[in-house]
Amino acid sequence: MKPVLIAWWMFIAGWVTAQIPQGIKYQAVARNESGDILTNQQISIRVSILDSAAGGQSVYSEIHKEGTNAYGLFSIEIGRGLSLMGDFTAISWATGKKWLKVELDPAGGSNYAPMGISELLSVPYAFFAGSALNASGAVEDSTDEL
Repeated sequence: MKPVLIAWWMFIAGWVTAQIPQGIKYQAVARNESGDILTNQQISIRVSILDSAAGGQSVYSEIHKEGTNAYGLFSIEIGRGLSLMGDFTAISWATGKKWLKVELDPAGGSNYAPMGISELLSVPYAFFAGSALNASGAVEDSTDEL
């Protein structure tokens, strides 16, 4: 009975650690309308994922309340904020290009001003994952070498 339980727990532990993180790291320097850096203060950020184009429909939106450091830098994880619309884990990434829209309220409230919109592009490990889809028989071939 113990070997079965140990094998089961090893399977569960492997499955849990193999999950893909559901978030996107984002860093920026916060500035006011005059271009002055906002140092050591609380700000509000609203991020939206847009579908297909820079002016496309929003498929997900969330807010973050963050503090800036002495250089005006703030860091957030998109997908882990307070969701306003949609479900980050339900975004259909395969249905075309996605764009990131970022808005800021330097006073920490909900009077957001646009910071910018940019297309989301691949990261290096996504290129590797894409190449794994094209690897036919990779598992079978690797066992032949043992």
